[in-house]
Amino acid sequence: MSQISRDGNSIYIGGELGNQDVHFALAKIYEAFHKKGYQDIVLDFTSCTAAFPAPMAILCAQAAFIQKEGITCYYNPPKDEKLARLFINSNYAHIIDPQEPRSRFIGFTRVPLTQYHSTSEQSALVNKMVECILTSMRMLTRADMAAVEWAINEITDNVTSVPTFYRINSTGYA
Repeated sequence: MSQISRDGNSIYIGGELGNQDVHFALAKIYEAFHKKGYQDIVLDFTSCTAAFPAPMAILCAQAAFIQKEGITCYYNPPKDEKLARLFINSNYAHIIDPQEPRSRFIGFTRVPLTQYHSTSEQSALVNKMVECILTSMRMLTRADMAAVEWAINEITDNVTSVPTFYRINSTGYA
C-alpha cells in the first residue's frame, strides 16, 4: 500500500506503488496541473519502497502526456539505492523527467520501458522484445514466435495510432 499526497506542485509517492494506488497518483497529478495550474510537476519517489511495472508504466505514460501539453516533469529518486537503479534501468526516470539519463540497460530477459514515435522505432522495439523472449526461452525459434510477434505488433500499432496512452478527463478519470 502506498502513501500518496500532494503539496503544491510536488506529488509524493511513498511505500509500495501497486495497481490499486496508481489512480490516486493520477488524480494528484491532474489536480496539480489542471485544477491548480502548475506548469511544472515534481514526482517525488524518495519514500517509495517498491514500484511495480504496470502502475509505473501508467505513471510514465501520464508524465509523457502532460509533457506534450507543455508541463515540465521532474523526478526525485527513491532513497533506496536498489530501487533508484531500477528506475534508471527500467527507463522510468528518463520518461518522467527527460533530463534524467536514458536507460543503458542491456539485458537478455528484460526490455526497459520504451517510447517510440515512428513505425521504424516500433519495429525495432518489437524485434528487441521477440529477441529477448527467444533468449530467455532457448528451445523456441523465431518461427515458433510468429503468433506472439504478430500480437506484439498489433498491440504496439494500436498504441501508435492513439495520441495519448492514458488521458485524464475533466472528472479525473480515464
